[in-house]
Amino acid sequence: MKKINVINYNVYGNGIYKNERQPSIISELTKNGIPDIICLQEVTCKQINNILNLFPNYYKYTKMQYYIQNKNDNAIESLKNDSYIAIISKWDFIEKSIICDDDRYYDGIMRVVFNSLNDIGFNLIFYNVHTIGGTYLLDKNTINQKKEKRINELKILNKSIKNDNMSNIIIAGDFNYDSNINCLEHPYSPENQFKNLYDVWYLLQNNEGLTESTNLNSFRKLIKPKQNKEARYDKIIYGGNNLQPNTIKIIGNNPISENSLIYPSDHFGLFCVFILNKQKL
Repeated sequence: MKKINVINYNVYGNGIYKNERQPSIISELTKNGIPDIICLQEVTCKQINNILNLFPNYYKYTKMQYYIQNKNDNAIESLKNDSYIAIISKWDFIEKSIICDDDRYYDGIMRVVFNSLNDIGFNLIFYNVHTIGGTYLLDKNTINQKKEKRINELKILNKSIKNDNMSNIIIAGDFNYDSNINCLEHPYSPENQFKNLYDVWYLLQNNEGLTESTNLNSFRKLIKPKQNKEARYDKIIYGGNNLQPNTIKIIGNNPISENSLIYPSDHFGLFCVFILNKQKL
């Protein structure tokens, strides 16, 4: 049975204890099986190189490449010492673009089309989403402004999805709002805008699926002691006749060593397995 393994993970690549956390981040990528697609947020150049050493025949598309192509020297210089969004895949790319370039260089929305026709029977469309976040200890007015910004980003995403004409599609990322509650952004999320798109965690699991949790991740309490967040910011959405989600699970939810307070990231990641529905190819 043909399967597609997808990882979505905000790795907090430029955050504190990044060197100590790096080996655990890499090990999380193969702990549940070899991924076909690795969708990353807040990943650094060094981490991408380490991942490609692990998967030497894989292809990458990063926001750094986008800025190099567009000769944005300020962004290039900023990202050399920062983190950004990236997709690493066993398939090369037919199309690749940044459809939403946020004010902060490391955010944004990336769209690619994989050259996967010969392997799985169709060219899979894939989005990596990292909407604007960073609301810790900010005033209420600034937080509300960021919510409005996220809604605008989601509108851009939905416009692009509409143009895809409901092909086989996977949308993954750190959406920076809680998908477990009816928040301001929730109605604009793709699965609530299109009747044929589905939130995989909501379909397959009967629990909250927290990916940002002060209670479950002591590293969050260490870096943001007053936040007390329990939310599902990170998710995988899918649509199309030829994809059927089989399993989804949380990854990165154990400390980097026994009795350590440090986890691989301040987020937990997701590992999702899709089965191909050949009868509808």
